[in-house]
Amino acid sequence: MNIIQENVEMAMSDGTVLRADVYRPDDGNKYPVLFRRTPYRKEGWGPFGRRLAEAGYVVIIQDIRGRGASDGEFIWSFADEAQTVEGLDGYDSVEWCGRYEYSNGAVGTWGHSYDGWSQLRTAALQPPSLATMHIAGITARFLDMTRGILDPGRRMEWCYTLGADLANRQTVTAGVPVDRDKKLTDRWANFERGKWLWFLPLAELPEHALTGASKFFQDYLARVNVEVWGFDQVLDKVQVPTAFLTGWWDRFSDTAKLYNNLVAAGPAELAARHTLLMGPWSHNPDTFVPDLGDAETGGQGGLDYLQTLVDWFDARLKNDDAALAEPVRYFNVGENAWRTSPAWPPAAVVEQSLFLHSGGSAANLDGADGTLSAPAPGDEPADQYSYDPRDPVMSLMLDDSHHAPKDQSPNDSRPDVLHYQGPVLTAPVDVTGTPRVRLWASTDAPDTDWVVRLIDAGPDSAINVCSGIMRARYRNSYEKEEFLVPGTPTEFVIDMSVTSYSFQPGHRIRLDITSSDFPNFDRNHNTEHDFAVSAELRTARQTVHHSQGLATELVLPVMPAQEA
Repeated sequence: MNIIQENVEMAMSDGTVLRADVYRPDDGNKYPVLFRRTPYRKEGWGPFGRRLAEAGYVVIIQDIRGRGASDGEFIWSFADEAQTVEGLDGYDSVEWCGRYEYSNGAVGTWGHSYDGWSQLRTAALQPPSLATMHIAGITARFLDMTRGILDPGRRMEWCYTLGADLANRQTVTAGVPVDRDKKLTDRWANFERGKWLWFLPLAELPEHALTGASKFFQDYLARVNVEVWGFDQVLDKVQVPTAFLTGWWDRFSDTAKLYNNLVAAGPAELAARHTLLMGPWSHNPDTFVPDLGDAETGGQGGLDYLQTLVDWFDARLKNDDAALAEPVRYFNVGENAWRTSPAWPPAAVVEQSLFLHSGGSAANLDGADGTLSAPAPGDEPADQYSYDPRDPVMSLMLDDSHHAPKDQSPNDSRPDVLHYQGPVLTAPVDVTGTPRVRLWASTDAPDTDWVVRLIDAGPDSAINVCSGIMRARYRNSYEKEEFLVPGTPTEFVIDMSVTSYSFQPGHRIRLDITSSDFPNFDRNHNTEHDFAVSAELRTARQTVHHSQGLATELVLPVMPAQEA
């Protein structure tokens, strides 16, 4: 039996009262505390609270400042002030948990996305009661997610639902706001989304468009190329063993980089006690299913998130910090098997280059002559296409605007997508790590975007394995814009997201190159102007080079067959 206490008050050092729900075994004993801070309504994690309490924990789930039932003003994670305020609230709350009458004094924190961000803000202040963390779907740097480009598909939906919740807080009874309209997400997807995603200029978006959260969105527009998190600067202050989790199609898959940064920057004695778990998922825990989107894992790629939490916290909080298996565990799609490694990427991985070739006709897959092969190109004609931001390549994604493995065939016949594919494979090719493209390209515009996508081209489908994007003005620095000299070939080194994917016999390795992925990323207007304040759109004439001295190459991290 569990005891549930709702809206327990927790006073912060500045007097603001935050509220939490507590789930605990009904036996009067003291237990470790599993603590989660969230802006997404604490009640939504009630089923986890009850089940974790059954596993022998006191579970405390708190609405952060200004959200749900908590008092105060909400300051979202992209504001400078939030980096301080949420850290302090986290510190105060962890220590409250440590003093709670049914706590044994050891506190573990857990959560994904925003709730992972808040954990790192807290850990940097080193609350004495914090013993361990489990973090999913967050990156060390804000720019590791955005690449300096607005993500309108996800960000506008997030602001829309945020604004409605903030509006609901105007009607409060005993500190508990009225429930948010559960149909908001459907309303955005089916009615509002198609109208506001295309609105220009974005700086003039009507206040009512995002149900009261337009101020947050406008602040975001002004700072989308500014690093606001900077966790890589404070990881040396993280003094507890930490588990990281992410998915190959998670927008925050650079969680893998965060893990490596912590291993390198944190105390040496903790390095082997941090872990990294990666699989064939998107951003949210409800995507930790065996077969997400159009990916096929033979039913082997699912994850029991709750059991993963129990296993981690049992080892760290109950079993004398018991040793775990090798710190990195990951799922290979294609082989459809779990693997372990002492490090990420695995030491056995070697880089192999495939160069782009064509006779100048790599667009429109049906008649495309683009190929991938190991020999470097000689004298070859470049490929060209026109990118019109009024007609962008549309993102193929989940209904909630999160990334996912999707059949890319609907975009195969577009004239502004170039296709380069290798021969039909006779043996598996295991790509494990971070693919990248060294792209030589030119344009007649002062600025443009380059999108690269690694495709598993099968007999009946074309699945996006991973992708990358670069806004030309930020090719050398996010702090200083550098515009292009029209017509001048320029090298762009574009990292894709991490993956572990085995291309199977009968399939082809394919690289697609284009200049838009909307609304995953905002359209580049192909001008020098600020994208937020300008409504001007111009068509850019794009050229992708693959000749001697201007050899564009796809660099794949390949696991040798005997090591896989």
